[in-house]
Amino acid sequence: MALPKGYEIKDDPKQYALKLKKNLYGQKQAGRVWNQYLTQVLCDNGFVQSQVDDCLFYYKRSVMMVYVDDTLLCGPTDADVDEIIAILATLFDVEDQGAISDYLGVKVEQLEDGRFKFTQPHLIEQFLNDLHLL
Repeated sequence: MALPKGYEIKDDPKQYALKLKKNLYGQKQAGRVWNQYLTQVLCDNGFVQSQVDDCLFYYKRSVMMVYVDDTLLCGPTDADVDEIIAILATLFDVEDQGAISDYLGVKVEQLEDGRFKFTQPHLIEQFLNDLHLL
């Protein structure tokens, strides 16, 4: 496998500083650059960023929460959520994973009366193990 070619400096390389024209994945600023890009694209396409939490975006009657590249959509109807997914699909490579069951380590369960129950059973188990209660 051939290595990608870099830029050779004929003189003493310690005398030069190079500036990247494009951020590279895995670099310290990659997350910040991705967030700036995502925010700009969403705002250009009708989303409104929350003034309270930068990770929340509003689109009509729906709310979208973003954590790096994981997104959680909440809307009053399936049609509202499907509209957002269709918009995002034109902008990014997205995957609809259906109704939520787990998000960032939090187990989500919808109760029969429509309410949601959030639990972190693995965290509770770890806590009990640490205290030698299991």
